[in-house]
Amino acid sequence: MNGSQVNKIDLLQRLILEWENETIEFKSTNPGRHDISEYVSALANEAFLNNKPCGWYVMGVDNKSHEIVGTQFKNQPGQISDVLTDIKMKTGAMSDVRVDEIIHNDKRVLIFKIAAASPGCPIYSQGHAYGRNGDQLVALSKDKEDQIRFSAGHYDWSAQLAHNSSTEDLDIHALSKAREVYLSRKPHLTHEVKHWTDTEFLQRLRLIKGGKLTYAALVLLGKAESLYKTGMSNIEIRWILQNTRGEMLDYKHLYPPFLLAADTAYHLIRNTNYRHMTPESIFPEELQRYDEFTLREAINNAVAHVDYMANACIDVVEMENDKVIIKNAGSFLPGSLETVLTTTTPYSKYRNDCLANAMIELNLIDKVGSGIRTMFRHQIERLFPVPEYILEDNYVQVTIQGKILNYSFAFNILQHNIAPVDIALLYDVYVGRRIEKEGAARLRAQKLITGKYPKVHIASFLGESSSDPEFRKKILQQQDMSTETYIAHIKDILRDGYPRSRSEIMQAIAPYLPPNYNQVSMEHKLSNILNRMHKEKIISVQGGRRHAKWQLI
Repeated sequence: MNGSQVNKIDLLQRLILEWENETIEFKSTNPGRHDISEYVSALANEAFLNNKPCGWYVMGVDNKSHEIVGTQFKNQPGQISDVLTDIKMKTGAMSDVRVDEIIHNDKRVLIFKIAAASPGCPIYSQGHAYGRNGDQLVALSKDKEDQIRFSAGHYDWSAQLAHNSSTEDLDIHALSKAREVYLSRKPHLTHEVKHWTDTEFLQRLRLIKGGKLTYAALVLLGKAESLYKTGMSNIEIRWILQNTRGEMLDYKHLYPPFLLAADTAYHLIRNTNYRHMTPESIFPEELQRYDEFTLREAINNAVAHVDYMANACIDVVEMENDKVIIKNAGSFLPGSLETVLTTTTPYSKYRNDCLANAMIELNLIDKVGSGIRTMFRHQIERLFPVPEYILEDNYVQVTIQGKILNYSFAFNILQHNIAPVDIALLYDVYVGRRIEKEGAARLRAQKLITGKYPKVHIASFLGESSSDPEFRKKILQQQDMSTETYIAHIKDILRDGYPRSRSEIMQAIAPYLPPNYNQVSMEHKLSNILNRMHKEKIISVQGGRRHAKWQLI
């Protein structure tokens, strides 16, 4: 027995003494119900989290008796090499695994040495991150995953190099389309670009390095069958058609190249002509239900900024009630919509820098901020509701409306030159959604809303100038008039000298009360007004409590 074998047997015995924990796993004769790549993911991640250089996966030791029993797993020439290749494929070439085969007392043992995950780079198996709970294989918790991901500052998944990749993994139609788009943006390079090789073209887009493709290249331009080289199994755009009850009517799964798939998703959406009447005209106006720039920008933004390591697809949901909802995994890095809409300088931090920069170079998206501001401007100019964003820690969702909510409301907003960030809040108020206190304070400072927070209403001046009587009535009815105005109305009611009961007075002023008042609120409001008028000797009361009647003094 040579010295190397002695050292390896010593290592095996030390591992048996330490036994199973977060970074050591023993198997008897086969991997069991879990794939080896899942253990590679778990042991590499836990080794990093436990400040160890590596984890160990040992096959040929009984995990109950601790005895060396040997294994015949993959004992033919070249089979272990195939196992390592399979691990590389399933982990996206992110892992570093080496195998030693030793013979101890005529029993064969395999020792897999698994390097700890690198800072900022959790190890995944087919898109899923694994960890350990003691000696049990479990899904890696979000806290642990984030601990690894953010240990090296910003980590760009899309810039990682795909193992054993080349331009042969790219879709020829996507490459051709990319060149066409690139030339439309830079026509002065027409002669030069025609003579570039695919590698030279990709170098201009910074999608290839040392002959290996980045994950961004595979997502944007790659063949669907080459996606396994990213280690993620759920990279797709899912188009869904739903009715108003949320029932699925149709769907399609669209796989990379996303340069083509995003375009397909756009064309699947039924962008029919939309007709609407304006109060100023007897003829209907006609335009497309969805603005092309707004839809494409929203879909391509999802492609550029989705958290691919979350292994979740991008949803493009077309609703039958004339709206499209686009949802992607990952937080909204600028933090808030207000930051994007009020800052003129484009946001420069991307989750997927490599991918986003290539998409900007191909004119598929605008820089973060400028694209969203353009979406808002287009919707406002069309008199359509502005895009509605829902921003959570683990996803971003944008809803694009395909119809005018109210012509007069939209037209009046356009005429008053209101900032887009405030228009978004006004639409929330108009449809009855609660807004944040800070936003309400800003609208109130501009006299765009009235009422006591959180029950705020659109300011009356946005309705008074409307040529639509129904809209004007709705806006004016939302206003909670001053007490003096209510007193003036009650005095008018009683001016003929006839005493009026509480129910008669209530019936007369009810049309002027905000529609969100319930019966209790209305009764309370009227009691306060009548008590004040009585104390100020404007009215007198006759009769008992149940039969009281009021009249002017």
